[in-house]
Amino acid sequence: MKKALALLCLGTFLAGTTVVAEEKIYGIDVGLGFNRKQLEYSFIDIDANPIFNTMAINATGFYKNAYIAGEYEILLTDDTNYEAEKGGSVTVLVFERKDANLTAGYNVWRGLSIFGGYKYGATIAVAQPPVQQKIVSSELGPFAGISYGHRLGSGALGISIAYADMDGEVRVKFMGTGTSTDIPGKTRGLSYGLSWSAPLTDQIDYRLGIKVNRYQFKVDDPSQDVLGTSRPAGDFNTDENFTIYSIMLSRQF
Repeated sequence: MKKALALLCLGTFLAGTTVVAEEKIYGIDVGLGFNRKQLEYSFIDIDANPIFNTMAINATGFYKNAYIAGEYEILLTDDTNYEAEKGGSVTVLVFERKDANLTAGYNVWRGLSIFGGYKYGATIAVAQPPVQQKIVSSELGPFAGISYGHRLGSGALGISIAYADMDGEVRVKFMGTGTSTDIPGKTRGLSYGLSWSAPLTDQIDYRLGIKVNRYQFKVDDPSQDVLGTSRPAGDFNTDENFTIYSIMLSRQF
């Protein structure tokens, strides 16, 4: 299957690159992939490094030089054996992760593309008994970036950078009583991506990628009281840094 230069789309970077067939004016590309996400997560006085394995379902529609793509991830395994030491005691944390995004892009010149979209992400940390506390750090909002794809033989190498400016929230919930406090704020940061895409057979392409997210959540009101804790909301400012390795197989229709 002959391919034109890759349109590297960071919003769907977990799927690798979005490749537009040069012999077709329009079409649909459907992909199924797997991601390994290494998270560096700092909140309150805990530094955690959970690892998530996810399955990514991706669909991209293109028309001439424009495309729109969506991706949804399903968590396959979570890091259920993370122990955090606080004040001389050990708390066992169970982590989960949710991600989805929608992206639109346009190839403005040769391999140079611009893109933007909307994304949702959430990291859930559940402290096991006797603590029974659940902390959900979520973000929802827009991102925009630029990418470049270059043909090398039958494949394409892509690089990208994007900036996200999203509404963020930390929800602290006590499982025993059901009480919770929502701490609003903003999540901002940069993403960097590198990918390789090439034909595997006449019908199927493969895509390999690595992406790095560097996000930071800052609360709107650092003095806000957090119900059930002795901490102000400012203590819940969060650093969320991802390194993501991905592989995907896709077919164009």
